[in-house]
Amino acid sequence: MEFREPPHFEGEVILEEELENSFHIKTPFIERIFTALQTHQITLQEERIMKVRLCLDEALMNAITHGNKENQSKKIRTKLMMNASSWFIEIADDGEGFSLADIPDSTSEESWMMESGRGILLMNTFTDRVFFYDRGTKVRLLYFR
Repeated sequence: MEFREPPHFEGEVILEEELENSFHIKTPFIERIFTALQTHQITLQEERIMKVRLCLDEALMNAITHGNKENQSKKIRTKLMMNASSWFIEIADDGEGFSLADIPDSTSEESWMMESGRGILLMNTFTDRVFFYDRGTKVRLLYFR
């Protein structure tokens, strides 16, 4: 894994919000994402819905917990964009970012006993492409239509 800027995306902004840094925002925000997708005729199979929901939950948890350190004065910025071939959700926190060297190998045997540490693996597995950039303060979850 490496930090890399996502490619330029030509498309329409469907939803853009600044969220408070609190755990209670996750479920309502995720529901607004799915409502916006439906409104714009992006239909997902049940299995895909579950995977997108899981990735969104992980990205929001990482922003709240690791990025913003649960600091209520910090914010989370989000954006949903789409075009004819794909759509993405971007989540940005006000944190200092992270070092890739500090991310444990989630496939190692000792990692399976840890209570956390598999969010990045899940996002890499359940998106078509994922981009971590701006020192890890932003994540873009990209899906093809």
